[in-house]
Amino acid sequence: MEKPNAEEALQREADNLRKLGQNKDAENKYSECIRLLQDALRECGACEQKQSMEAALARAYNDRGFVKYLQVEFKSAVEDYTSSLELKETEQAYYNRGLIKYRLSYFDEAIQDQQRALRINPDFKPAEDCLKQSIIDRENGKNKEKLK
Repeated sequence: MEKPNAEEALQREADNLRKLGQNKDAENKYSECIRLLQDALRECGACEQKQSMEAALARAYNDRGFVKYLQVEFKSAVEDYTSSLELKETEQAYYNRGLIKYRLSYFDEAIQDQQRALRINPDFKPAEDCLKQSIIDRENGKNKEKLK
């Protein structure tokens, strides 16, 4: 039980740093949180807390991706969002990843992510707006082939 409590404290501390605009410090705290949860999951195996630890790890990856996005570290942010989605599919992580793909003019990929976000939550307005704009910009011939 000690590790999830330590993870929660790190997550809260990182969230507070992000709210204060201290994004690099927040990124470091999220990274600590990720390492702690990865260690706990390795020790856990198939324990009862595995699902909640995976959800917490997915959130930490998503949140670290967001502070990387704020620091214009797009490739690394996409990697974090992808790691988050591999653990737990959420509309927020799909939207976040799709938004970066949109900003980089990978509209086909942005459209796919926004559609996935809307399948999870059909009322998620930010994904709906990004989807519409991605379609418009793709139709205007601004699309890049694929983000690696």
